[in-house]
Amino acid sequence: MPKLHDIKIHEEFFAPVFDGQKTFEVRRNDRNYMPGDIVILREWSLEHGFTGRAVCKEIGYVTAFNQRPGWCVFSLL
Repeated sequence: MPKLHDIKIHEEFFAPVFDGQKTFEVRRNDRNYMPGDIVILREWSLEHGFTGRAVCKEIGYVTAFNQRPGWCVFSLL
């Protein structure tokens, strides 16, 4: 069964994800991300905290290839 992950994303990366230009995330894999899981990416500003903007994406492919130990890359559909 797919899991729901509610995570923050820095404001400089939010717009490209929201616009569909950035179709991947590099993350510490402390949540055991799997294909089919849903991520809610909430925009985070160092100056203001959460901005109130969010985007919901499905995880497509997940790999740890060439990543630091404990990290992964996953595609956003």
